[in-house]
Amino acid sequence: MFMPCHALVFDLDDTLIHSTRAYGVANAAALDVIGLRGKGMSLESSRAEVKERLPSLHVSARNRWLYFKRLLENNELYSAKCLVQVMAVYEEALLGNLKQQWRELRRGELLQKLAKRAPMAIITNENLRSQVLKLNALDGVDALFNVLVTSEELGVEKPDPALLRYALARLKVDASDTLVVGDSFDHDIKPALVAGCRAVLSTEFAPRPLAFSAGCQTVSSLEEILNYDF
Repeated sequence: MFMPCHALVFDLDDTLIHSTRAYGVANAAALDVIGLRGKGMSLESSRAEVKERLPSLHVSARNRWLYFKRLLENNELYSAKCLVQVMAVYEEALLGNLKQQWRELRRGELLQKLAKRAPMAIITNENLRSQVLKLNALDGVDALFNVLVTSEELGVEKPDPALLRYALARLKVDASDTLVVGDSFDHDIKPALVAGCRAVLSTEFAPRPLAFSAGCQTVSSLEEILNYDF
């Protein structure tokens, strides 16, 4: 049994959902529709160009529309019509994969149990549109969270403490009464501990062992959060 807490704050991508897997499926579908999988200027290099142009930690550096726009430009295929068509395929594949994951992981059942025990929030380094689309695709999940905070709304990204402070203020709870769950020690766990929250690192979707400080609590499945005392 762990120390009691009165609120839960989750990261979204690669914590509640395996976003890395879903992005891979969506990228492949989008590249296939324009015949660029394994051909021409790559999506990876186009993504790198976008990130290099923008200030460090700028929220637009995560915008997949910008990545694919640059990809089409680099391969002399750009038009507004083409970009919209490509992104429609991308988003359909992304959301379809996330729905499949959600059913297989039975995440809805877990979150329903947790929501009965404590108020919950999501804080995430992404633009609002992307994250709302993801949450809307996951059956009933939106109603289980009291607060959603994106980096786009505050103009800063984790590990900036402003996102966590804002979420705690919205939940009307103290840091010492809050458990933060995320997949990144540097972006999720460390700032939570500095703020005075309890924190646990999820390794469920980690492709390799994660680096974290000695004494950091970890779970290999979010089901283990049920062992915490609320």
